[in-house]
Amino acid sequence: MKNKIIFVSSQKADYNNFILIKKILKKKFNLKHFHYSYEFSKKIFSNKKKTSKYIKKNLKYTLNKSKLIITGTSNYYLEKQVWMHCNENNLKCLTILDSWVNLKKRFNSMILPNYIIMTNGKYSNSFLKFIKKKTKIFFTGNFFLNYIYNYKFNKKKKNILFLTSKRNNNEDYNFIKILSKHVKDKKIYIKIHPKEIERTWLKKLNLLINSNKNIKISKGSLVQNLSKCHYVFGIYSMALLSAILAKKQVITKLPNSNKKEYLYYILKKYAFKFDQSQIKNNFSKKKSKISDLKKIYEDPKIKLIKIIDDICNSN
Repeated sequence: MKNKIIFVSSQKADYNNFILIKKILKKKFNLKHFHYSYEFSKKIFSNKKKTSKYIKKNLKYTLNKSKLIITGTSNYYLEKQVWMHCNENNLKCLTILDSWVNLKKRFNSMILPNYIIMTNGKYSNSFLKFIKKKTKIFFTGNFFLNYIYNYKFNKKKKNILFLTSKRNNNEDYNFIKILSKHVKDKKIYIKIHPKEIERTWLKKLNLLINSNKNIKISKGSLVQNLSKCHYVFGIYSMALLSAILAKKQVITKLPNSNKKEYLYYILKKYAFKFDQSQIKNNFSKKKSKISDLKKIYEDPKIKLIKIIDDICNSN
């Protein structure tokens, strides 16, 4: 009989990871996924008591009957309350951390899962020291970035993709406005961050779009958007790293507030700094080599299967 594994997630990035993990594990394990939309998560999982009540009413039985529970790492209480439930009921729990940002929000609880899968070891020493006291760490590379790196993208499309960054201010809008003013020979597709959909600045963006036929909000997936564009602009997000690994030409305006993060280091090294004074130069720069990012996009398949097997067979 196959071991039963439950995957719980409340953000798009973790859902994408599950789709890829399912392909790796489905032949060997019995997998079930509980994924919750942004709207539902914001309504229920933003509140600790509501989250705890929901788990007890809707997930408790299934979790207790599982050999292993896998979670993502959103800013909501869902994952943290699942960790607590597993801790209180002696259940094995594995968490996938696929980013180097917002760590204080993702791990703002003294209760942690038994195991954590990380992309690599490029986290702050204080964070790693805190985690290692309470959990076992594995480094596997990144599931989604491996998928992006190996995906065959259309190289003929020369459109622009702008990735918004969940920064809750007008930085994205002002950046887009500059592009729309100076770039007349290319279409500009805008991919809105899932948590940006309620921002007030989007009203101004819609007015800008109505006055410029070259700009369009794209509702497709990140992969679909990368497939129809070559130039990718944005301020700061993991999606920009995906664009780099998709071998796109990435241009950014990095915020100084994130200087200490590994993602900032990668984007500064492999993306180009936006040059407002000479717009056309942003489209003629040579792409940087990404071979030394191999530890990030390496195939995690063999490592993952061994990790899951070892955890399920441990006492």
